Amino acid sequence: MKAIRIHEFGDLGTLELEEIEVPQPATDEVLNPVEI
Repeated sequence: MKAIRIHEFGDLGTLELEEIEVPQPATDEVLNPVEI
């Protein structure tokens, strides 16, 4: 299974999409990682 992780750079105003492999059943935490 694959999940898409989105990195948002406010200063640059750009979005970076990162495709990651999810070996175990996906959870909301995996699909929606909180990055501060």
